Amino acid sequence: MKPLESERTAFNSALVKMLPYLRGLASRLVSNPHDQEDLVQDTLAAALQRWRSYQPENNFAGWLTYQMRERRTAMLRAKGGEAASDAIEDYAAPATQDASVRLVDVVRAMRPQHRPIMAMLASGYEPIEIAAIEGVSRQAIHDRITACRRRLRRMAA
Repeated sequence: MKPLESERTAFNSALVKMLPYLRGLASRLVSNPHDQEDLVQDTLAAALQRWRSYQPENNFAGWLTYQMRERRTAMLRAKGGEAASDAIEDYAAPATQDASVRLVDVVRAMRPQHRPIMAMLASGYEPIEIAAIEGVSRQAIHDRITACRRRLRRMAA
């Protein structure tokens, strides 16, 4: 077997083992079961097309997460919507209209790149899990959380 063929075989094998991870990630990124399956399929297609860009010394789950997030963004744009984590309505679910207005103001005050991170944090994800989903280091997530909290505190003062 040629070296390139053996690398491709190893990549395909690793990809098959990651299917449960991809399905779980898709269920956290989109709510519709049909969209989840489409997202997994699109991610697999992208991974197979871009397999040479993966470097074995790097985190495979992080690389796949990045591929899936790109597909999710493209999917949502194709449907004419924003990324689900940027949709203000997703955050505005308190019992009273007054509280809802305040929550919308808080979310609007966040920088767009902080919204999905803070939403995952509020949903119970640990910073290390958010880092894997976002495809960045735990320290980068910690820095973003700190910056967002600092900005919200200044706004509240």
